[in-house]
Amino acid sequence: YQFAIDGNAYEYIPANQERDHGGGYIWEWGDNAVGLSDYELIMALAEAESAKIKYLGSQYYDIQTIPNAQIESIRRTVELYRAMGGKF
Repeated sequence: YQFAIDGNAYEYIPANQERDHGGGYIWEWGDNAVGLSDYELIMALAEAESAKIKYLGSQYYDIQTIPNAQIESIRRTVELYRAMGGKF
C-alpha cells in the first residue's frame, strides 16, 4: 500500500494478507502486528488533515481518499492504545 498523507509519501507492506473475489470485486484483508517500524505511518494517519491510499496489486490498482471519519477513528484508537499503557 502507498499512502499520500498531507503531502508526504509512505509505504506499508503487510506480512500476512488474504484475498477473495467475486462479482467483479476483490477483497483483501490481513491481521498484522503493529510495531515500531509502523509508528511513523500510524502517527501521520492519526494526525492527518488529508490522506489517500493506493492499493497496489499485480494486475490492478485503486486510489481512494481516506474519509475524515476514518482518520478520526485512527486517532481515537491511538489514544486508547496509549491510555491502556501501550507503547511503540
